[in-house]
Amino acid sequence: MASGVSVDYAKRVKNYMTLSEMAKLLGLSQPTLRQQIAKGVLVAEKMGRDWVVAEADFETYKRERWGKRGVASPDHPLHGKRETKPSTV
Repeated sequence: MASGVSVDYAKRVKNYMTLSEMAKLLGLSQPTLRQQIAKGVLVAEKMGRDWVVAEADFETYKRERWGKRGVASPDHPLHGKRETKPSTV
């Protein structure tokens, strides 16, 4: 995306949303979404200091990934069964 283009302009012209808006819609945290971007699971563009997600990429993420159980989910079979180091206290 061209340098100097504001987030507000991009949202109006290309139907982008910020991570903050996406997090609120999905009930996820912004750090979780940033991790998904780093892993290549969520397609986003850096605009200045903000990440923005195209509406089409939001819909793809929502359809394919949102609501899938991860190890952090209490419903996941591995939850609570991770090996931990014994305490040395």
